[in-house]
Amino acid sequence: MLAAWMRMKYPQTIQGALAASAPILYFHGAENMANDGADFFDVITNDFRTVNKPAGGLCADGMKLAFLEIPKLQADSSSWAGLKAAYNLCDEVTSAQDLQDLYDHISNGIAYMAMTDYPYASDFLTSMPPWPVNASCEAGWGNWTKDDTKQETLLKNLIATADVYFNSAKAKGYCVNFKDTGGTGSLDGDAWNILQCNQLAMPNSTGTDSMFLPYTFDYQNNTAICDSQYGMSPDYLWAVREFGGAHIARDFSGYSNIIFSNGNLDPWIAGGVTEFIGLKLPYYIIQGGAHHLDLRLPNEVDKGTDVERVRNHETNDLESWILAYQAQFHPYRPQANESFIQ
Repeated sequence: MLAAWMRMKYPQTIQGALAASAPILYFHGAENMANDGADFFDVITNDFRTVNKPAGGLCADGMKLAFLEIPKLQADSSSWAGLKAAYNLCDEVTSAQDLQDLYDHISNGIAYMAMTDYPYASDFLTSMPPWPVNASCEAGWGNWTKDDTKQETLLKNLIATADVYFNSAKAKGYCVNFKDTGGTGSLDGDAWNILQCNQLAMPNSTGTDSMFLPYTFDYQNNTAICDSQYGMSPDYLWAVREFGGAHIARDFSGYSNIIFSNGNLDPWIAGGVTEFIGLKLPYYIIQGGAHHLDLRLPNEVDKGTDVERVRNHETNDLESWILAYQAQFHPYRPQANESFIQ
């Protein structure tokens, strides 16, 4: 997003930008955000529904049923005492909020697996195997049948799914830390929370096609939380007011030299530029690509895949813009005994 916005705001200084997996339209007031972010969770659901393993047809269905058990537990305080032992939780459940925290913990881990569903092992957020969505579906639902709707089965399968993100190394003594509601792994979740309480407030509703629990983003409540935690009030219209997006083709028609790339597996594609606006704003959809796969170092398994094709196009685009700049402005070239670094 910053790369795109820098080129938009300072074209006299920035010659071009690669905005990989940049959800610059994931803001209130943008043309494609009428449903306040529900597409984000629909993409995650579809990722788990279409994995290349036998469990794929059952994975999203099973998780949808499992998530529906959590509100039932919230309403039944008599069951809370046995949850820690039954599901390997780190702490006792003593309130309905604890179960909400458990839901947030698991659902965020599942969302991050969709974002980082790379074809090789990675540790961008936490250590994960190749194709973690596939691996987690097999771990949780590989032996499940739809006629088994027992609460204990569903929830254990759900936790086994999330454990591929939180504990792929199968560490001894591991327990489900539902107090870690963000599940951001090695990234600082508070830093992102501060951004979303300022100018990057991104709605996160869930849609009817989602496997997640129904939720409609509450602007008033989000503002109250931001004020309570950080003394900040989100500017929900900042991005669209500053750079456009209420009418994408019209608002972006004056921009140039920005590459928009998105992976079809990345939930952030919900806020990406995925339509033709003009020849000066190339866009690419990476089939089989998760979050900014094209920005990661090339890997042996990339050969012959769509990300290799997209990287080649991006390289050609960037090179052409550099050459155009050199041809027009003839930048100073240092002598042999001078450093080019200023």
